[in-house]
Amino acid sequence: MKKIKITALLTLIMLISACSSYSVDTTRTTFYQDQLTTTGSIYIATAEGLPNNSLELASYKQKIANKLNTVGYRVISDITQADYIATIDYGINEGNTYIVTIPDTRPRSRLIHRGKFARIQHRDRHKKINSPTSNIVTTYNRVLALDITSAQDNSKVYESQVTSIGECEIMAGVFEQLLEAMFTDFPGENGKIRKASIPYQGECNE
Repeated sequence: MKKIKITALLTLIMLISACSSYSVDTTRTTFYQDQLTTTGSIYIATAEGLPNNSLELASYKQKIANKLNTVGYRVISDITQADYIATIDYGINEGNTYIVTIPDTRPRSRLIHRGKFARIQHRDRHKKINSPTSNIVTTYNRVLALDITSAQDNSKVYESQVTSIGECEIMAGVFEQLLEAMFTDFPGENGKIRKASIPYQGECNE
Protein backbone atom coordinates (compact mmCIF):
# COMPACT_ATOMS: atom_id res chain seq x y z
CA MET A 1 0.00 0.00 0.00
CA LYS A 2 2.83 2.37 0.86
CA LYS A 3 4.50 1.66 -2.47
CA ILE A 4 1.26 2.45 -4.32
CA LYS A 5 0.89 5.75 -2.48
CA ILE A 6 4.46 6.76 -3.32
CA THR A 7 3.96 5.87 -6.98
CA ALA A 8 0.74 7.90 -7.12
CA LEU A 9 2.48 10.86 -5.49
CA LEU A 10 5.34 10.77 -7.98
CA THR A 11 2.85 10.61 -10.86
CA LEU A 12 0.99 13.64 -9.49
CA ILE A 13 4.24 15.60 -9.14
CA MET A 14 5.16 14.79 -12.75
CA LEU A 15 1.75 15.96 -13.97
CA ILE A 16 2.02 19.22 -12.03
CA SER A 17 5.52 19.82 -13.38
CA ALA A 18 4.33 19.21 -16.93
CA CYS A 19 1.45 21.65 -16.58
CA SER A 20 3.67 24.32 -15.06
CA SER A 21 6.20 24.03 -17.90
CA TYR A 22 3.86 25.44 -20.54
CA SER A 23 4.97 28.70 -22.14
CA VAL A 24 4.05 31.13 -24.88
CA ASP A 25 6.84 31.77 -27.38
CA THR A 26 6.95 35.43 -28.39
CA THR A 27 8.90 37.66 -30.75
CA ARG A 28 9.17 41.39 -30.07
CA THR A 29 10.41 44.08 -32.45
CA THR A 30 11.08 47.57 -31.09
CA PHE A 31 12.01 50.91 -32.65
CA TYR A 32 12.19 54.33 -31.01
CA GLN A 33 13.65 57.81 -31.32
CA ASP A 34 16.72 58.79 -29.31
CA GLN A 35 14.69 61.43 -27.46
CA LEU A 36 12.29 58.82 -26.03
CA THR A 37 11.74 59.24 -22.30
CA THR A 38 9.66 57.13 -19.93
CA THR A 39 8.39 60.05 -17.89
CA GLY A 40 5.52 62.48 -18.33
CA SER A 41 1.78 62.14 -18.77
CA ILE A 42 0.36 59.73 -21.33
CA TYR A 43 -3.10 59.10 -22.72
CA ILE A 44 -4.12 55.65 -24.01
CA ALA A 45 -5.95 55.57 -27.35
CA THR A 46 -7.03 52.65 -29.52
CA ALA A 47 -6.35 51.92 -33.16
CA GLU A 48 -9.06 52.27 -35.77
CA GLY A 49 -11.23 49.19 -36.11
CA LEU A 50 -11.20 48.19 -32.45
CA PRO A 51 -14.58 48.31 -30.66
CA ASN A 52 -14.29 51.24 -28.25
CA ASN A 53 -17.30 50.10 -26.21
CA SER A 54 -15.89 46.60 -25.68
CA LEU A 55 -15.35 45.42 -22.11
CA GLU A 56 -12.53 43.23 -23.40
CA LEU A 57 -10.76 46.28 -24.82
CA ALA A 58 -11.34 48.20 -21.58
CA SER A 59 -9.66 45.38 -19.68
CA TYR A 60 -6.65 45.41 -22.01
CA LYS A 61 -6.32 49.20 -21.74
CA GLN A 62 -6.24 48.97 -17.95
CA LYS A 63 -3.54 46.30 -18.05
CA ILE A 64 -1.45 48.42 -20.42
CA ALA A 65 -2.02 51.48 -18.21
CA ASN A 66 -0.64 49.56 -15.25
CA LYS A 67 2.47 48.64 -17.24
CA LEU A 68 2.99 52.22 -18.45
CA ASN A 69 2.67 53.50 -14.89
CA THR A 70 5.20 50.91 -13.75
CA VAL A 71 7.87 51.97 -16.26
CA GLY A 72 7.57 55.64 -15.30
CA TYR A 73 4.73 57.25 -17.24
CA ARG A 74 1.68 58.83 -15.61
CA VAL A 75 -1.48 57.63 -17.35
CA ILE A 76 -4.22 60.27 -17.52
CA SER A 77 -7.77 60.34 -18.92
CA ASP A 78 -7.64 63.86 -20.43
CA ILE A 79 -5.93 63.81 -23.83
CA THR A 80 -5.57 67.62 -23.84
CA GLN A 81 -3.23 67.40 -20.83
CA ALA A 82 -1.07 64.58 -22.15
CA ASP A 83 2.58 64.77 -23.12
CA TYR A 84 2.28 61.53 -25.08
CA ILE A 85 -0.40 59.40 -26.69
CA ALA A 86 -0.13 55.61 -26.58
CA THR A 87 -2.11 53.82 -29.29
CA ILE A 88 -2.76 50.12 -28.83
CA ASP A 89 -3.79 47.54 -31.39
CA TYR A 90 -4.18 43.78 -31.26
CA GLY A 91 -5.53 40.95 -33.35
CA ILE A 92 -5.60 37.27 -34.12
CA ASN A 93 -5.89 35.59 -37.51
CA GLU A 94 -8.31 32.86 -38.61
CA GLY A 95 -5.71 30.16 -38.09
CA ASN A 96 -3.64 27.84 -40.25
CA THR A 97 -4.47 24.14 -40.25
CA TYR A 98 -2.02 21.38 -41.10
CA ILE A 99 -1.49 17.69 -40.45
CA VAL A 100 1.25 16.47 -38.12
CA THR A 101 2.39 12.89 -38.70
CA ILE A 102 4.15 11.07 -35.87
CA PRO A 103 5.96 7.84 -36.85
CA ASP A 104 5.71 4.80 -34.59
CA THR A 105 9.27 3.97 -33.46
CA ARG A 106 8.48 1.31 -30.90
CA PRO A 107 11.08 -1.51 -30.99
CA ARG A 108 10.43 -4.63 -33.05
CA SER A 109 10.82 -7.86 -31.07
CA ARG A 110 10.84 -11.59 -31.73
CA LEU A 111 10.80 -14.66 -29.55
CA ILE A 112 14.13 -16.48 -29.77
CA HIS A 113 13.64 -19.19 -27.15
CA ARG A 114 10.53 -21.08 -26.11
CA GLY A 115 11.71 -22.42 -22.78
CA LYS A 116 10.24 -22.08 -19.33
CA PHE A 117 11.61 -18.54 -19.19
CA ALA A 118 11.07 -17.17 -22.69
CA ARG A 119 13.51 -14.48 -23.67
CA ILE A 120 12.68 -11.52 -25.92
CA GLN A 121 15.31 -9.94 -28.15
CA HIS A 122 14.74 -6.37 -29.39
CA ARG A 123 15.73 -5.56 -32.94
CA ASP A 124 15.44 -2.59 -35.30
CA ARG A 125 14.83 -0.28 -32.36
CA HIS A 126 14.15 2.82 -34.46
CA LYS A 127 12.41 1.21 -37.39
CA LYS A 128 8.74 2.02 -37.96
CA ILE A 129 6.61 -1.09 -37.47
CA ASN A 130 3.08 0.34 -37.36
CA SER A 131 1.14 2.97 -39.25
CA PRO A 132 2.07 6.54 -38.22
CA THR A 133 -0.30 8.64 -36.13
CA SER A 134 -1.71 11.76 -37.80
CA ASN A 135 -3.14 14.73 -35.93
CA ILE A 136 -4.84 17.83 -37.32
CA VAL A 137 -3.39 20.97 -35.73
CA THR A 138 -4.55 24.58 -36.11
CA THR A 139 -2.29 27.41 -35.02
CA TYR A 140 -3.08 31.10 -34.72
CA ASN A 141 -0.96 34.21 -35.13
CA ARG A 142 -1.56 36.63 -32.22
CA VAL A 143 -0.29 40.24 -32.36
CA LEU A 144 -0.09 43.07 -29.84
CA ALA A 145 1.17 46.48 -30.97
CA LEU A 146 1.91 49.75 -29.17
CA ASP A 147 2.78 53.15 -30.67
CA ILE A 148 3.71 56.23 -28.62
CA THR A 149 3.53 59.65 -30.23
CA SER A 150 4.30 63.14 -28.98
CA ALA A 151 1.09 65.00 -28.21
CA GLN A 152 2.81 68.26 -29.15
CA ASP A 153 3.59 67.53 -32.80
CA ASN A 154 2.12 64.03 -33.33
CA SER A 155 5.55 62.59 -34.17
CA LYS A 156 6.06 58.94 -33.38
CA VAL A 157 8.72 58.29 -30.75
CA TYR A 158 8.19 54.58 -30.06
CA GLU A 159 6.69 51.53 -31.74
CA SER A 160 6.68 47.91 -30.63
CA GLN A 161 5.03 44.73 -31.86
CA VAL A 162 4.83 41.33 -30.20
CA THR A 163 3.81 38.28 -32.19
CA SER A 164 3.17 34.71 -31.11
CA ILE A 165 2.01 31.55 -32.85
CA GLY A 166 0.14 28.89 -30.91
CA GLU A 167 -2.99 26.76 -30.64
CA CYS A 168 -4.94 29.16 -28.40
CA GLU A 169 -7.49 30.91 -30.63
CA ILE A 170 -8.67 33.40 -28.00
CA MET A 171 -6.77 36.68 -27.55
CA ALA A 172 -7.71 36.89 -23.89
CA GLY A 173 -6.06 33.52 -23.36
CA VAL A 174 -2.57 34.83 -24.15
CA PHE A 175 -2.85 38.61 -23.72
CA GLU A 176 -1.00 38.58 -20.39
CA GLN A 177 1.95 36.78 -21.97
CA LEU A 178 2.10 39.13 -24.98
CA LEU A 179 1.95 42.12 -22.65
CA GLU A 180 4.71 40.72 -20.45
CA ALA A 181 6.90 40.19 -23.50
CA MET A 182 6.29 43.77 -24.64
CA PHE A 183 7.21 45.41 -21.35
CA THR A 184 10.12 43.22 -20.28
CA ASP A 185 13.19 45.49 -20.18
CA PHE A 186 11.08 48.35 -21.57
CA PRO A 187 11.80 50.03 -23.95
CA GLY A 188 14.29 47.35 -24.98
CA GLU A 189 17.10 47.62 -27.52
CA ASN A 190 16.34 49.93 -30.41
CA GLY A 191 15.92 48.13 -33.72
CA LYS A 192 16.39 44.69 -32.20
CA ILE A 193 14.34 41.51 -32.13
CA ARG A 194 13.82 39.84 -28.78
CA LYS A 195 12.52 36.30 -28.45
CA ALA A 196 11.14 35.12 -25.13
CA SER A 197 9.19 32.18 -23.72
CA ILE A 198 6.69 33.51 -21.19
CA PRO A 199 5.35 31.04 -18.59
CA TYR A 200 1.72 30.13 -19.22
CA GLN A 201 -0.79 29.19 -16.51
CA GLY A 202 -4.01 29.56 -18.51
CA GLU A 203 -6.58 26.98 -19.55
CA CYS A 204 -6.54 27.66 -23.30
CA ASN A 205 -4.80 24.99 -25.42
CA GLU A 206 -1.28 26.21 -26.09
